Amino acid sequence: RKVLSSSKKIHEDLKHSKVFLCPIVSDFEKRVSIEREHYKKKKYPKIELRFKKLPQSGHIFPGKLLKFKGELWSKDQFVKDKEFYINTLSFELVSIEKETESYKDLEYNKFTTNMKLIADSKENECIELPEYRDPRFPMLVEGYVVSEFGDEKDETYQVYKDDRGIEFYKVSIPIFDDAQIIVQYNPIFLPGHFYFPLYKGTKVLVSLYMHEAFIERILEWREGARLPLDAQNNSIIMGKTKTSQISLISFYDKNKPKLEIKRTSQKDTQIVEMGEGVIIFETKEEKD
Repeated sequence: RKVLSSSKKIHEDLKHSKVFLCPIVSDFEKRVSIEREHYKKKKYPKIELRFKKLPQSGHIFPGKLLKFKGELWSKDQFVKDKEFYINTLSFELVSIEKETESYKDLEYNKFTTNMKLIADSKENECIELPEYRDPRFPMLVEGYVVSEFGDEKDETYQVYKDDRGIEFYKVSIPIFDDAQIIVQYNPIFLPGHFYFPLYKGTKVLVSLYMHEAFIERILEWREGARLPLDAQNNSIIMGKTKTSQISLISFYDKNKPKLEIKRTSQKDTQIVEMGEGVIIFETKEEKD
């Protein structure tokens, strides 16, 4: 059901009409009643100003009060000596140069500017808010995985659960004063037969939506996983700290491939190393 509803004459021959679409009759009638009452309280219409040049004053923003006073405004204009609140402000820059390659490395460039504002009269009893726009999602932010398991220095992982038994990570977001958000606990990019949860302090890229968040990717390697470039290594580092971990590293030594499996527990160390024509099994306890 639809209707064209007009408010009372608000200035000379100006009128305001609006189209309503609603499948439920009672909701429709209620909305029509609200809108009619709304426009009865409007003494003046909204105004739109377009600027040929940018204003010298930078104090123009939504909510700012505009005063149309002085000799520059004709007494025949209904805005003369009236005050309006800025409702909406839009600003556009268009480069004079059509080819982007011609100015991409310049410190400055020439643009044509388009600026427009919409304002509502201060005398109106009912002020209209700016038009609602859907927020742009997702928002991408950096964060760090949280774990409260073990000692503070341990690179542990933790699985949190809510009242429904759903598992999730906690991620701290530095740009939001280290506020913690929850992110679904799942393999992310790995096949299901690999189990490598994200450990404490893992730097991740998080996509934020209105009611949920997702880890998009990991942004850095774990300490100790990356060797000098000449080694051309691949590594798997598992464990809590440098002194309590197991590592599996393949690398090149004098242009020969090697594989090292190493277990470290404080001073206790076991190593299996395979190289050109040799396999080494070693167990030792470091001395002070």
